[in-house]
Amino acid sequence: MSIGAAQQRVQEIARFRTEMLVSKRGQRFTKRQPVTAILSACPLRVHYPLQVRDRRVSPRGEQTVWEVQLLGLEAVRTLVALGCC
Repeated sequence: MSIGAAQQRVQEIARFRTEMLVSKRGQRFTKRQPVTAILSACPLRVHYPLQVRDRRVSPRGEQTVWEVQLLGLEAVRTLVALGCC
């Protein structure tokens, strides 16, 4: 599965409310204000060559990683990160 396909399959894990230094739409300066964030994740299977010098004939390794997405509802920022399990 590609990263683009995984982004379509992320499932919401948590929704939480916190305070952050942000500048919402139309605000010039950052200030501490409440924001709502959605945490979503999806597992991915990554395949890679074990011997980097000879990639064509190298045996392939695989590992499960998680695509984690943190989305601010107030359109603050979206963070996409890949992390190993």
